[in-house]
Amino acid sequence: MGTKTSPGPYDCYAKANPNEPIFVLLGRDPMAGQLIRMWAKGAELRQADSLKISNALQCAIDMENYCRTVGSIPMRWTATPPVITRAAPKCDVTRDEVADALSVASENDLSMAPYNVIERLARACGLIDPQ
Repeated sequence: MGTKTSPGPYDCYAKANPNEPIFVLLGRDPMAGQLIRMWAKGAELRQADSLKISNALQCAIDMENYCRTVGSIPMRWTATPPVITRAAPKCDVTRDEVADALSVASENDLSMAPYNVIERLARACGLIDPQ
């Protein structure tokens, strides 16, 4: 796993193009570990580098451990997480689908809202089979 002072073998800063957008998750973020696990599942479906996937899963564990050291509780699925069944090379989600996902998420338990949005958008992209 990489840190600010000691970048890991899959350091995104070193590999990013000069104006390429980057989104960083910090160890203190209670959602970080679970979101990394979702990324790893998608990478596995795309048959990405298995060492990179293993590194990501270890990073998820390390982030959750760090989160606990700063007094937060890492978020976990309270229900069975959605099963991502295939990788999508491109996803065109409409504004209405995003609005619908946000609306449904806000009606549910707020601690699960980010996961509900992710799940509904993944369904819209065809990454999760419809229920």
